[in-house]
Amino acid sequence: MPEWTTGLWPALTAVSFVFGVTTFVAALFGLPVVLARIPADYFVAEQPPIATSTRVLRNAVGWPLLVLGLILIPLPGQGLLTVLAGLVLADVPGKRALALFLLRRGPVRRAVDAMRGRRGVEPLLLE
Repeated sequence: MPEWTTGLWPALTAVSFVFGVTTFVAALFGLPVVLARIPADYFVAEQPPIATSTRVLRNAVGWPLLVLGLILIPLPGQGLLTVLAGLVLADVPGKRALALFLLRRGPVRRAVDAMRGRRGVEPLLLE
């Protein structure tokens, strides 16, 4: 193994650990807030177009998160969560169908409705 790689694995492990803890805490506290901010008719109403600058910014953050998550999957940590965050932000074909598929599952639906209910928000309406 080349000498320059000697400190590489400990550094990658430290970065992976810090990133994993950060994304876990962000998901733990951020997910209920985000779910409560989604309008109840989000999946049944026509959505207004997104501004170009917003679309560019979301893709500029989402695609690197998606790639980083795919890289982190074999390492212990939050690889799958990072992939999901990237998918949520990036313009990916079939994203709405995937979200509806997941939300129609009983345990997911109950968890989402419970998080929204704790914040005094009505459950999501699905197509």
